[in-house]
Amino acid sequence: MSSTRPWGPRRLPVLAAAALFAAACGALSLAARADDDATSKLRDELEAFVAIPAPTGFEDALREHVRGRLPAWAAEASSTDNLGNLIVPVAKGTNPRAGGLLVVSNLDEPGWVVSGVTDEGLLRLMPAGVSAPSQYLMGRKVDVATDRGLRVGAVVTPSIHLGFIRGPGEPRNPDPLSRIWVDVGAEDRAEVEDLVYTPVTFRKRLVPLAGSRVTGPYIGDRATALALARALEQAKSQPRPGESERWAAFTTRRWFGNAGLARTLRQTQPRGGVLLLETANASLGVTPGKGVVVAVRDGQPSGPIAKRLIDLCLDRDIPVQLVEGAPGGGGRGVSIAVAGIAARHHRSPSEVIDLRDIDALARMLAALLETDIVGAAPEGEKPPEGEKPPEGEKPPETPKKDPEPTPEKDGPFR
Repeated sequence: MSSTRPWGPRRLPVLAAAALFAAACGALSLAARADDDATSKLRDELEAFVAIPAPTGFEDALREHVRGRLPAWAAEASSTDNLGNLIVPVAKGTNPRAGGLLVVSNLDEPGWVVSGVTDEGLLRLMPAGVSAPSQYLMGRKVDVATDRGLRVGAVVTPSIHLGFIRGPGEPRNPDPLSRIWVDVGAEDRAEVEDLVYTPVTFRKRLVPLAGSRVTGPYIGDRATALALARALEQAKSQPRPGESERWAAFTTRRWFGNAGLARTLRQTQPRGGVLLLETANASLGVTPGKGVVVAVRDGQPSGPIAKRLIDLCLDRDIPVQLVEGAPGGGGRGVSIAVAGIAARHHRSPSEVIDLRDIDALARMLAALLETDIVGAAPEGEKPPEGEKPPEGEKPPETPKKDPEPTPEKDGPFR
């Protein structure tokens, strides 16, 4: 009679395979848990950015939040001008033929200010810069940013059946804001009179969706600002001489004629390139979650900065998408590139983005800011006085007077 040996030689391959399978499952579980933890951390960071109201002209609180999370070297080197722009020098240029680079993300959002109050204690609104379409306000909650903290308000309008009936003496197409009020629960005028000229924004709450997607009012710009802040944390660069100049800037008043960007350009005078961080409209063929978006022209990089971005993504295995609609050059030899993340329901109270794209954008920006951008003087620009062009290189022609380097108003990111 034969005896059965449960741990005999014939069982060993089966047990070994089972052990390998269990180990693989454990490794996958640990990797998935790590991804979940990273996504959760990123969501918390974005939520902190989103929760701070920053309508045009009222960006101070958000700017100081950004400064507070910068690495020590960046916070100490940073400066703020009288428009509230936060400018961080990443490298101090001493090379007279270096191009230089400015990376820009804006801080502000569409919003309103309290323009008056009614006897019943309701608030009236007027735009702060370029505001969101008034119909976006209907039926929503707003944050009134008082000196004592945020005060929640409910937007109220006449009945939809009465909203289009003109009162005596009213114009045929009245201002939509004239039919919108904000109720903060006040009993009368005296309780809210001190709120006049107080900023008002959509109630900014980040709402998780399926997977790593999230939604909220105008959250794309906060996502690119977070990516730039993360890039400064990841970058090994510190302000150091002997290289091309590089700056990271968090600008204000984008919704008031791009005043903050214009001031930053005048202060830094980047001679090589400007990278504008934006959100791209997903209706143009880009997808949230598929990586960084870089604008191109006719399927090709629009200039040396855009080419460098694409090369960095390919070299470092960072997912990247291309979209047509890159801006033209900015004059004075300056190359303008536009990059960012994809957003569904672009520029709306229900903008949808993917957290994975923030991480991808931050990694690309960190690599870019670590790169010394040294080369010949920008096209059309003379070498510094007393310096001869390299042997075999023709001296450039005297440049024509061009406007300040500013992006085109239209494009996939607008």
